[in-house]
Amino acid sequence: MNNKTESRRVKMTKTLLNNSFLDCVSERPLDKVTVTEICERADVNRSTYYSYFEDPYDQYQKLEEELGTDIAALLAATLFGEVPGNEKLYKLFTSVLDYIMEKRREFKVLLSCNLDLSLLKDIIFSLWDAVFPPEDGADIDDVEQRFRYLYCSSGCISLIFQWVTSDDINTLDSDHLARMLVDFTRNNYKLAKTPPPMINF
Repeated sequence: MNNKTESRRVKMTKTLLNNSFLDCVSERPLDKVTVTEICERADVNRSTYYSYFEDPYDQYQKLEEELGTDIAALLAATLFGEVPGNEKLYKLFTSVLDYIMEKRREFKVLLSCNLDLSLLKDIIFSLWDAVFPPEDGADIDDVEQRFRYLYCSSGCISLIFQWVTSDDINTLDSDHLARMLVDFTRNNYKLAKTPPPMINF
């Protein structure tokens, strides 16, 4: 019982600190954010802060890692069972975009901070590897295939970035964007000698 209570208290404290951090980073560059400011806004003392984070940069990285871990678990859960290529891609995009919608504030602030796209890149590349592994016939050593791969990757990253960081997220739901991303990928990335079956949207 005590462990559960302590766990709840720790989780609540970290949530307060992370919300305070997001408030600060949304107002000024990360290198201008101080531990003192984060603690004052969260009404948490500095010694408590240092029991979880080394500094604002470490807090940024840990927030990003937490989101990445959640996405990895989501991809693994969504991949359970065999479905055709494009249908699988649609399911994965939808799951990921729904999660991004749920965590929109965190994604918006972290992606806008220094225009860091590493989190989105990791998500997209993990998604590609899950849906189109090398044994499916995609030849990444082929120059044309490699350029198509990069084109699709950067295009999807840019579209999701625009969706998260702008008001477009209020007018374009995750299902609609997932369909757009699947069409974009299907039309521009020749994945194998025999393409995966098309799905009707």
